[in-house]
Amino acid sequence: MTKKIVIAAVVGGIVYTIWGGLAWMVLGIHDWSTGRLVDENAVVAVLNENVNREGVYVFPAMPEETGSMSESEMTAQAEQWMEKYRKGPIGMIAYRPQGSDPMMTSMYISGLIISILAAFIVAWLLSRSTAVSQSFFARVSFCGMIGIFASVVTHVAFWNWMLMPFDYTVAMVLDLVLGWTLTGAVIAAFVKPGAPKAE
Repeated sequence: MTKKIVIAAVVGGIVYTIWGGLAWMVLGIHDWSTGRLVDENAVVAVLNENVNREGVYVFPAMPEETGSMSESEMTAQAEQWMEKYRKGPIGMIAYRPQGSDPMMTSMYISGLIISILAAFIVAWLLSRSTAVSQSFFARVSFCGMIGIFASVVTHVAFWNWMLMPFDYTVAMVLDLVLGWTLTGAVIAAFVKPGAPKAE
């Protein structure tokens, strides 16, 4: 682990954290990717009545099979689930019953630490690649490709398997790719030809 990689990670993590704030609160990349409930209070009341612990919930829920069920009962239950799925609605809820401070300082601190850790991984990978000995553009492109990879295995995969909305997926992919390309420019300024490779 070299000093330049650590510096690249810290500065890159700060840049990526700033980018996140700009993407969400200034540039409006996510404004058109999320909607508002028609009657939020009514939906919250129903959730409070039917969900009693933190977790991720999907509907229609997969059928629960027990050892006492016959094969015909399991088949009927599976067919009912498939019919519900075809008919809709289909959804996924990330639910937390207790509230939280939206401006909690610890959240921003942990967010920065996560960004620095991610930037360190990108900087380390760049230092171990053939791109490190190439042009500044090539090094930035390497970092941008990591953003594309992260997008494909997360948000694009969720779009396919979890039926996440297309506009939401596009916004999240743009955020990741642009963010890591920008951060990559910072990392590439430190991790470059002549910089010792990480061991």
